Amino acid sequence: MVTSMDFIGLAENMGIDRNAAITVYKRLNGGYFIKMYYSRIPMLYSLHDWPNLYLRVSKYYPIFAKPQYNEAFVLMVYLDVYSIYGMSAGVLNSEIPFNLIINEISFIFKNVENYANQNKIFPYPQDLSSINITKDFDSFVRDLINKRMQEINTDIEVVLNDLAYDSDLMSEIKAKYPWAKTITRDKALRAISLAKKLDDFLTKYMDKMAFLVAGTTKYFDELVITQGLYSAITKINEEYKALQEGKVKEENIALSSFYSRLMEIIDKVKNEGKYF
Repeated sequence: MVTSMDFIGLAENMGIDRNAAITVYKRLNGGYFIKMYYSRIPMLYSLHDWPNLYLRVSKYYPIFAKPQYNEAFVLMVYLDVYSIYGMSAGVLNSEIPFNLIINEISFIFKNVENYANQNKIFPYPQDLSSINITKDFDSFVRDLINKRMQEINTDIEVVLNDLAYDSDLMSEIKAKYPWAKTITRDKALRAISLAKKLDDFLTKYMDKMAFLVAGTTKYFDELVITQGLYSAITKINEEYKALQEGKVKEENIALSSFYSRLMEIIDKVKNEGKYF
């Protein structure tokens, strides 16, 4: 039985050479699964560029196309896709949509093929034979579900202050104002407000707040199991940008749990300036 988060062990169980699996794992930095699992809240923001991670390693395509390396690359894609769909289905207590998983995997390899052809890279990894998804994949799914449930139950105010405290804006404020050097993490938003940088904060971190809302309201998961992962990411990116640009009507905001919750968080940030 593969232990939790053991991609190398999973690969070996499936007959894939250990060195090939390690090489692929390292070049992809563990794939999207590891990006999500070890990310700070909001963890779903790790998916905002889906599926570009597989394209950014294009210089390694000729290596990944070799026997065993190709199988390891394919396994990484299958594991990433299955664990994310399985996570969303688990969060919603729904069935895993295997038809959408198959479509997503095909979409990724079509992207790899197109990118390789456009950039005259050959050979490149291909999904030559379908991976058999076994119960060993389920431990990865459970890990992501557990992380998601922790995030869903996290105090939003703590998350917002963390974003503010770890931001470049806070570094700038500390360098400019002596009083800011003693600011604690739980007062980070208030410090940014006092420095009159709240609007800058909202502009810079609207994307992360959007993915925080999409995750905590389970809006992301509903989109994933009905429309597919790429469509879900695209829709969330488009929707928060439309709100940011003032292109969403008030009646539509009221009807959408995603929009209304995102507006609540935006208002919460803005209201920090009223406590001084």
